[in-house]
Amino acid sequence: AKQALVSQLKGRWAAQAGDRFGIPAVLLEPQPVVVEDVDTALDAAAHHPENLSILRELGIGRLLTVPLVFGNRVIGAITFVGSPGQRAFDQLDIELAEDLAARSALALENARLYGLALANRQKAETVAKTATKFLGTVSHELRTPLNAILGYVEVMAEGIHGTITPEQRIDLERIAGSGRPLLVIIADLLNFIRIGSGKMVYE
Repeated sequence: AKQALVSQLKGRWAAQAGDRFGIPAVLLEPQPVVVEDVDTALDAAAHHPENLSILRELGIGRLLTVPLVFGNRVIGAITFVGSPGQRAFDQLDIELAEDLAARSALALENARLYGLALANRQKAETVAKTATKFLGTVSHELRTPLNAILGYVEVMAEGIHGTITPEQRIDLERIAGSGRPLLVIIADLLNFIRIGSGKMVYE
């Protein structure tokens, strides 16, 4: 029944500056805040008669708010709610609440960093795929004209289009000698891309 009442507050009751408990109470000074005068605190923090009615129906006793601090930042707060007539929070309660808040803050920060790492990994994978695709396209585009160049060098070297001088043969050998290493580099690039995409076949 109380859970149903809490659900009614969800989405319609939010903390506001000046509240004596919750995140507003610890933002300026990140220290534990104990509220003994609950009725006055609820009157001020309900911000609407219906909210106040639900809060009273919940049967709220003393309140203890501790900040969630990571580094020097307050990233949230936990409010512990006692039952009406419950004993006052003592130092041991406060220390236990602070310990729980410190662990919670660490867990939240780890979750935030994990989410950031996942997002960065996805971004890196997207960049890598784009780069690989670009490399593959460029490699294919380079290989085709380079094969044509080396093919024509070979045709010329065989003298199919006429006799060539010794000097011309030396030049043709230099062109071929420069072109073949480029073909090897392009083949290596294409193999690298196939390995990355899982399409490399070994025999």
